[in-house]
Amino acid sequence: MHPEGTKVPIVIGVTGGIGAGKSRILKILEEKHHAQVLLADQVAAELEEPGQEGLALLTKEFGNGILGEDGRLDRTAFAQKIFKDPKVLTQVNAILHPLTWQAIQRKIHRLSKEAEVDLIVVESALFQEESKKICDFFNNTLAIPKIYVIMIGKKALLRRQKGDPTHEPKKPDAANRFL
Repeated sequence: MHPEGTKVPIVIGVTGGIGAGKSRILKILEEKHHAQVLLADQVAAELEEPGQEGLALLTKEFGNGILGEDGRLDRTAFAQKIFKDPKVLTQVNAILHPLTWQAIQRKIHRLSKEAEVDLIVVESALFQEESKKICDFFNNTLAIPKIYVIMIGKKALLRRQKGDPTHEPKKPDAANRFL
């Protein structure tokens, strides 16, 4: 718990499909509001490095054949294996998603202790059960009173992809506070 009078950071989750504008929102929050940005894909990639738990578990499940000569995950060969068989993708997600959200939880916990951090933003293509558990953890354990999730919707995405220059997506209420 944060001591009385201590600033508690605001945590925002940003999610949406490819081309939905997540990067734009992150850039604004980072540049204008000095947000600490955590990218779920980047955290997952860190877990797949040699010596990390994610790679160890993947190797245990799929064997050393997923490794390149340098001992790193052979991403090209592994991607072909994953996307060829939906069951393999499900197995990989079952291994990596919980680990990724646990690592994000540790990073947010560390950042929340830093006095100068007012805003933490987590970007993820998916906010599923694991991430919801983490939101509960931060609400209950770290006394972070509100966690906002900005979901960039399909309508805005479709208009943006069609190149409608007059359309400026309406910002969700939580985003209006910052943008």
